[in-house]
Parts: sequence; C-alpha cells; structure tokens
Amino acid sequence: MRTGETNKKYYEGYEEYDYIAFKIKEKQDTVLVLWDGYIDSMLENQKEWESGLSLDWCEESGPYELRDEDVEVNTESYFNDLKGLDTNLFSERLFTKDEVAEAYKSIIDFVQYAKENNLTLLVNIGVGY
Repeated sequence: MRTGETNKKYYEGYEEYDYIAFKIKEKQDTVLVLWDGYIDSMLENQKEWESGLSLDWCEESGPYELRDEDVEVNTESYFNDLKGLDTNLFSERLFTKDEVAEAYKSIIDFVQYAKENNLTLLVNIGVGY
C-alpha cells in the first residue's frame, strides 16, 4: 500500500455493513478498509485468542467496544497475533479461502509497515466508511 492511499478494495459493495479501518496515526491519509466479514472469516475458527486483533474481536474490546473512534492499538501485538493465525482455519462461509487469504495479506502488509517504521497503528470499527 502506498502512503497517502485509502484502499477500500475489501469494502466495496459492503458500504452499509460494519467496516474495520486500519490507519497510521502519523499518516492519517494512509488507510486500509475492509468489510468486517473478512475479519470474521479469518477469526471465527481460530483456537486461541490471547492478544491483538483476535482478543479484541473475541471480547468485543478495544476498537470493537469504542466504535467509530480511532483506537490506538499495540502494533507489535497485532502483528504477532495476525502472523500466528492458522490460515487453514479461515472460514469459507462468506468468501473463498483465496479471497480471505488475499485480504489477510493486505492487513499483514499494512501492520508490518507500521511496525517496521515505528508508526502508531489505529483501528476504527463502524458502519459506512
């Protein structure tokens, strides 16, 4: 993803549903927006929710609790959690595994960029981005 870009590829057609937006505090114009259904497909069959996005999703905490707000999250925790997901457990209820894996890679790349550049990761959950 290029700096200054809002990528809504994984939200197009789902604008009336919940989104999850990954942002970088220091570069507010760099955003990755996905339909929350992709997150459900990644996480609903996972076995452990110890930290990061998985824990926030499971417990409806952090950005899931503070809807429509940019919530600063622990970039390292989110990155490690996402990298630890078992991609074999991605659900095919809403998408093919390839579609989920493509969205997953976009999130990993975004979070990794923030991590490697010591940038602050923000997450926002809402409807109609």
